[in-house]
Amino acid sequence: MAKLQTAWGIDIGNNSLKALRLRASQDGAAVVPEAIHCHEYPRPLDHPDAHMPTLIEEAVDQFITNRNIAVGEPIAVNVSGRCSMARFMRPPPVMEDKLPDIVKYEARQMIPFDLEDVYWDWVRTWGFSEQGMAIDGEFMLQAVKRPIVDELVQPFKDRKVRVRIMQSDPIALMNALYFDRLQDDLANYDPDDDVEDEPYYAVLSIGGASTELLLTNGFKIWHRNIPLGGSHFTRQIGQELKLTFAKAEYLKINARTASDPMPIFKAVKSVFEDLAVETKRSLSYFASIEKKAQIKMVLLTGGGTLLPGLSNFLQTQLTDVESVEPWASYSKMQDTNKIMTEEHGWSGPLFRVAYGLGLQALGISRFKTNMVGKKASAVFSFSSLFSSLKRWIPRVRIDWER
Repeated sequence: MAKLQTAWGIDIGNNSLKALRLRASQDGAAVVPEAIHCHEYPRPLDHPDAHMPTLIEEAVDQFITNRNIAVGEPIAVNVSGRCSMARFMRPPPVMEDKLPDIVKYEARQMIPFDLEDVYWDWVRTWGFSEQGMAIDGEFMLQAVKRPIVDELVQPFKDRKVRVRIMQSDPIALMNALYFDRLQDDLANYDPDDDVEDEPYYAVLSIGGASTELLLTNGFKIWHRNIPLGGSHFTRQIGQELKLTFAKAEYLKINARTASDPMPIFKAVKSVFEDLAVETKRSLSYFASIEKKAQIKMVLLTGGGTLLPGLSNFLQTQLTDVESVEPWASYSKMQDTNKIMTEEHGWSGPLFRVAYGLGLQALGISRFKTNMVGKKASAVFSFSSLFSSLKRWIPRVRIDWER
């Protein structure tokens, strides 16, 4: 029997590089983790004394040196949601073979940079076609400035390793959530039903430099980047407890094993409050534009959620949602015990973005846009999916608040 394909998802975060190697199950309905890698930088990328290119290069070098990357094995790398942009268009009915020209024309109008200065891609998020004509639908354009992508890809290129996919954090999280939960929730969806009635999940991914807030019901998506993250916790701990940044970072990382975590919680409570205020403000704005939206639950992930007391605190603050829960398990990941017990550095919340990236590298993700040296790609049409599965045709709208 031929060896099943494997792929790497690599999350270049503010505090560390996290990599997750996945193998698809026989039917593609689940994945198996093959290996992980976690490299913490000597200091966060947003530290005043940090030289970002050097820190990333060192992390990539250690990853490639310590992990056996198979020839041709797909690799997907992230780009921060702060550095990417998304725009949306609804063209008039047009022949499918004319779509690339229409999209390129619209991209020139909607992307606020010269197209030669960005890598961009596009995807149909909902709609249908008949007899070779795109009758209706909405398209998402994604773009990232070329220097940002080139800087992230260069360390891999220097070591003769090809990065096949570059994806933004929010879409990687969306791919992970869809694979784990939403595709099952929507398995019996009737296209005649009102998509407004489908409940929403909110993902609060607390990273090192900022927090990604993603809301989706499988059809509509809304995203905001909140400029609060793990580094803010560290600085507050250092200020309140009179510690250097390095000592405060160590205390934060090891908070759960501290003999008395209460002083740490008290030190960061003000940042917890700021995060809760920004999250509530964002959820209130979302409710104002989606009047019928009901949030099923808020899922917490990212390294910041490892701080003791945060999830309980947010549960008391976000009273308008049904529940606030850690995104603790992967419903579609099998045999996780091996990496949990044998691999140093495993923590589910830290690897959520890498998980979504790995799914796309395996070719089993919801969205397949790609920022690596591309200007446009083929349409991801749900009409063919519906005709084969007779299940549903997503109608997605994404609002990207800047």
